[in-house]
Amino acid sequence: MNSKQRLTKLRRLRFEPLEQRQMLAGDSLYFTKDTSGGNDRLIMVTGLTRGAGTVNLSTQPGYLNIDTNDPGLNQGVIDAAELGGTRVVAIGGDEVQSYSASDITTQIGTSWDPDGAAATPGVDALAIGNFGTGVDRIVISRETSPGANDVLILATDALDPGANVTVAGGPTGGGTAHGLVLDDFQTGTTGNEALIGFSNHAVSGGNGHQLFYNTSGNSGQFSL
Repeated sequence: MNSKQRLTKLRRLRFEPLEQRQMLAGDSLYFTKDTSGGNDRLIMVTGLTRGAGTVNLSTQPGYLNIDTNDPGLNQGVIDAAELGGTRVVAIGGDEVQSYSASDITTQIGTSWDPDGAAATPGVDALAIGNFGTGVDRIVISRETSPGANDVLILATDALDPGANVTVAGGPTGGGTAHGLVLDDFQTGTTGNEALIGFSNHAVSGGNGHQLFYNTSGNSGQFSL
């Protein structure tokens, strides 16, 4: 399978109704796991074989299970991509981390704490890709403070988390992010924008809101 086929599979998976803690990259599948003991896990397998009844994932081909050292890992915040020949899987929680998608025991760069260890919520959404003129970026959304019910967009280097951090304008109030996709959605702007599922039950449309962001900030909003 070549890199173009892998990326096509990634793009398609984002819109399929799979359990959100799973992410496919090439021929591998990645899972995040919340643990009651504190530090949460990142798991990968290189294949799945069907068996009778419930099959333990640890019996599957290429099984690896690592401690992320992040007690606040958000199970839905995971993405994978191939960047210049390097396969990367990124996860977010209290921190943002990149790992080799070929061998998740290898961390790429260091962990990045986007709130500087302040008492703010973890990452609500994450995607790997190009953003504006920036290439090979991890783009995240988080609230500015606990219970702020707002969206703040930041971007960093996917191969060196915490480097070249940028903020896409000020926060947008009235909702929180549920999913984030990078693509060239709007004409008249340079490069990719971020499209976010924007949730707030108190406003018209509720979960039907979609919020556009470019590197300057909020560039449009739609409700269904």
